[in-house]
Amino acid sequence: MNNESVPREILFSAGAIESQLQKIYRHPVLEESPILKKFLSFIVHETLEGRSVYLKEYTIAVNVLDRPASFNPQQSCVVRIHARRLRDALQQYYMDSGSRGDIIISIPKGKYVPRFDAPISANQSYVTSKKVAPLTLDKNIFKPTIAVCPFSCMPDNLYAQQFGDNLCLELSASLLHFTSLSVIAYQATRHISGNHLDIKEFNSVMNCRYLISGGIQTVGEMMRLNVQLIECGNYNQSWAEIYECKISNANIFELQDTICRHIIEGVGPFIGH
Repeated sequence: MNNESVPREILFSAGAIESQLQKIYRHPVLEESPILKKFLSFIVHETLEGRSVYLKEYTIAVNVLDRPASFNPQQSCVVRIHARRLRDALQQYYMDSGSRGDIIISIPKGKYVPRFDAPISANQSYVTSKKVAPLTLDKNIFKPTIAVCPFSCMPDNLYAQQFGDNLCLELSASLLHFTSLSVIAYQATRHISGNHLDIKEFNSVMNCRYLISGGIQTVGEMMRLNVQLIECGNYNQSWAEIYECKISNANIFELQDTICRHIIEGVGPFIGH
């Protein structure tokens, strides 16, 4: 890309912005997250090429997160999750570096088109110039991330689907009590079919360290539930359990609470609790 190709509203050359990107990439948060690095690279280069008008959730999902052409932003907030993490990572970079002499790259909330602001003068800091207090940083970006994936079951077994869905919601809520973990909202994962779960693909999108998944089978009043804790980085199955019980409308809530409690107790030692 030559400097003449940079849109007029951008005050810096493509070379200067590229140099700034390389500095940001070397920050620990970006070095450890290929997804955030790819996200930042895509939106910056698309903007420099004059294609910022096309930076929408769908475009980012398909080109950055490798989602299929059938991706529906109304059914998944995965792009918004990563955009928030990228905003936090950029803020952390500038707070750590002091940012004097750096081009300030930021992503306004609710948008995906990056801003390029002038370097901070020698008598300013990033915090004072942007009026950003360090306490506003989302500390979850540095925590191990865990997600609960929808439990698989026969597609025509609506009763098992409903039980599994409610159990996963309760599991996600219960995991929030572990303050050393960052929990991906179940609403962001529930569109993924547990029957065709590809852990590598799931991790490339969600960028999580741990995944809780499982399957449900029912025969008459009997239900069998298989649950696993998987480490996404090496695909190790760290913990697993099978629950067999009778299920009815009379005991469904008690059963859900009991199984949820047992799962949390089971995975706790493996996720640092």
